[in-house]
Amino acid sequence: MIEVNKHNIEICALSELKKKGKGNIRYQHHILFYSGREKHQRAKAGVGILIHDKFEDHIDEVQYINSNIMYISLKDETTRTYFISIYAPDVNRPNEERTAFFEELQQVIDEIPKKSKIFIMGDFNSRIGNTVLPGVMQRFNEDVINNNGEMLITLCAQNELPINNTFFKHKIQQKYTFGNTRDQNSMIDYIITNRTVHPSQILDVRTLFNG
Repeated sequence: MIEVNKHNIEICALSELKKKGKGNIRYQHHILFYSGREKHQRAKAGVGILIHDKFEDHIDEVQYINSNIMYISLKDETTRTYFISIYAPDVNRPNEERTAFFEELQQVIDEIPKKSKIFIMGDFNSRIGNTVLPGVMQRFNEDVINNNGEMLITLCAQNELPINNTFFKHKIQQKYTFGNTRDQNSMIDYIITNRTVHPSQILDVRTLFNG
């Protein structure tokens, strides 16, 4: 909560919460909605959405899909906006598990009304490279790609979803979203939108990782 308050973050997707069950908890001026594994299972994965309580009256729907996907929709007079929080299985997990995740995410996208705004946020465990794909990817990204990345690119291309991180040029330290003590860094977390979100509404995407 210190970082959330410091940077005035009003809506935040959280990955790998390792919190069991489903529900919500209040923290000061925010509400955490979370979706984890069943209580009899070992805690792992887990997703959440932390939202400022000033939006509470606009919450239209909360769907706890599983421990890897959940979403909240906010509704005003003219627009419904869906915030999808995800945590994709690591590339070391079986291919069937990772494929099932992207199929479930596709199903969620299919069920959302077409004119709604969509924000998909979280840890995709996907390295997508820097090959330009008009309308989906620009070149401002690392040059590494993995199998998860290939599946993510396919999903975004099929649904015309821009991967917004790749559209902004920043120092590499402001692009990395993962790092460890062995000086291994990568870009695996993204903010993805649909075409109903106009590009002019995305002012910037950068990370606080490594300053």
